[in-house]
Amino acid sequence: MVRRTRALLLLILALLVAGCSWGRFPSSAPAPGVPRVSNFRVFPDEAQPGDEGVLAFDFTDPDADIVDVYVEIREVADFSISTGFEPVLLSRRKYFGKAQGTAEEPIRWSRQGLHLYEVFVVDDQGHVSNRLTARVLIR
Repeated sequence: MVRRTRALLLLILALLVAGCSWGRFPSSAPAPGVPRVSNFRVFPDEAQPGDEGVLAFDFTDPDADIVDVYVEIREVADFSISTGFEPVLLSRRKYFGKAQGTAEEPIRWSRQGLHLYEVFVVDDQGHVSNRLTARVLIR
């Protein structure tokens, strides 16, 4: 019962955090040439510390000039929230020249708790895509 209550409280806290605005890279207004991300998911959605996983999402960019893939990370553990101060650069120029596709980036979990990831891409002209959030529970 205590474990279930704790998990419920962590989930509520995570939902509150997910509603907050993240990052210092504001998304560009939708327009021709601005990249878009969709269908963000984490594999597996539950894991243990030390396990490896994959952050995956679909992207479209008519200009085919995506240069950077970023993720912002928030962790909720023991009723406290920790956040990265800066977005983490996952890859550079890996998807340059592709107008659409599925991006897959490896990740390794080191701590228990609920991990929230927000992904976005930046193109060669400085346009920032929309942002999508996914979660994974590390037990």
